Amino acid sequence: MALNRARWTDEVAGKVRWLRPDFQTSRAVAATGPAQTTLDVAAGTDTTARQPWPKTLPEQVQAVRAALAELDPAPSVEAIAARFKNAKRDRVAEILQAMALMG
Repeated sequence: MALNRARWTDEVAGKVRWLRPDFQTSRAVAATGPAQTTLDVAAGTDTTARQPWPKTLPEQVQAVRAALAELDPAPSVEAIAARFKNAKRDRVAEILQAMALMG
């Protein structure tokens, strides 16, 4: 987990360690645009407007599901939680676990 956190911190800072640079960099350049959320690691906040975290469980599940549809195929709990104001990482992880159990 420490390595994943270090890689995530590097990627947020703009330093990406590619496994297949010729293939991956061309795809990354095509995907880069103003719609992407960038994080300020030092401040722990993102530079785009984040959505408020819903108050009820059904709304939270819907919000996490919508975030999953918009993010990469296997986003981290931190990436999902970062899309919302006041979202607790533990709560997002619980919702993801429940969704995985339900298929």
